[in-house]
Amino acid sequence: MKDLHFARIFAKETDLSILTNKKLDEDFVKEKIRSYRWDIESYIDKDRRFLVSLKPIAVELNAPPVIKAMEKASRLANVGPMSAVAGAIAQFLGHDLLKKGYKDVIIENGGDIFIKSRKSRIIGIYAGLSKFSRASALR
Repeated sequence: MKDLHFARIFAKETDLSILTNKKLDEDFVKEKIRSYRWDIESYIDKDRRFLVSLKPIAVELNAPPVIKAMEKASRLANVGPMSAVAGAIAQFLGHDLLKKGYKDVIIENGGDIFIKSRKSRIIGIYAGLSKFSRASALR
């Protein structure tokens, strides 16, 4: 993906690999991550079940959007809401970058991937020591 700029961003447990069509505004990204993490951590302070539940739980009607997205994903997959944390942060950040004018955005966060690209991309799949590692890909 020689046509994209690469950046690696760390914030606590959040470890992002980001590819964009223009140089990444890292300060913007870090502020957005802090905001989403604040929403998640604050919600956990109010309802500890959100952190530890292995099954979907209902959240408050006035919960932050990232919390509501995690609740929805957990219901669809029948898992606890924290199973959706990496994907939710990647998705919300991806949409933030698109709103900021980026045209091509690929974010990998804990194995969850957000992709918006103007051209076809091939994404390889790493599956550890399995025979499927580096033998499978998504277009």
